[in-house]
Amino acid sequence: MEELIYGYRDADCPQPVDSPDSAWCDRYSPKSTPRAGPIVTLDLTEDVIAIRPGGDARSVSPSGRSVPAATPAPPRIKFTTFVLGPAERLLGTAFLLTGDWERAEALLRNALADAGVSWAHRHREPEAEVLRALVRRSTGPLWWWERPIDAAPLPGAVGAGLALLGSRQRVAVVLRYHQRLTEEETAAALGAPAGNVRSWISRGLDRLGIDTRLDLRPEAGPGLSRGGLSQELAALAAAPHQAVAAEARLADVRDRLPGLRRHEHRRRVAAGTGAVATSVALIIMIVLIA
Repeated sequence: MEELIYGYRDADCPQPVDSPDSAWCDRYSPKSTPRAGPIVTLDLTEDVIAIRPGGDARSVSPSGRSVPAATPAPPRIKFTTFVLGPAERLLGTAFLLTGDWERAEALLRNALADAGVSWAHRHREPEAEVLRALVRRSTGPLWWWERPIDAAPLPGAVGAGLALLGSRQRVAVVLRYHQRLTEEETAAALGAPAGNVRSWISRGLDRLGIDTRLDLRPEAGPGLSRGGLSQELAALAAAPHQAVAAEARLADVRDRLPGLRRHEHRRRVAAGTGAVATSVALIIMIVLIA
């Protein structure tokens, strides 16, 4: 077996590889450059597949050229399985957007119902689909039309700072630094261009008083870094509250699905009828003009 050294290291993250903040830097900073680090390698005759824990896979040909290795598609998750398990992770995100656990639970159930309407036709990323539905419920279906979020105040300096942000800035900051999405994944969840999302995140960090220099030079001065912001958001989302049984959440969501499916069916029929009527009208106009 041959050993390869390959990995990624963020260009703007000064923490050593073994420091507590290095994992955050490896995954969530916008820039990355190659760095050395131990990885696992498998000798498969002609090619070598190298995998670093937490990183990506690379196929190294005998010529020495490194190309991305194909990764198997994740298995599909049943809707019931998702609601009873992974959906609980999104409750903290909903709480950071609403500031209230009851409203967060209602927001999560609405998002699960929206995603469950056509669950069988979704891609193999159910959490991303539910997260998009949750964002649409929070900010509205149009990314360029900002709808205020009626959120309750959260404790602490970060909680007070979130109340000062616009709805798009708040959602972008929460997705980026609590949900730990990349900028591209945050843009996909918001349905907005990546450039706009970067602007919202930057302005949100400014209003929160986040000193981005602390990620480069810890001696820059007092303040909160982006890594510290992630920790503060995680602490807020982990606040004690009265837990809701997953079975009760599933039963409520299932009760909503038939009505939502009928509404979605009527919407699609109306859209198709409108498209046909428009096409017929255009054909008639062309015939009359000719």
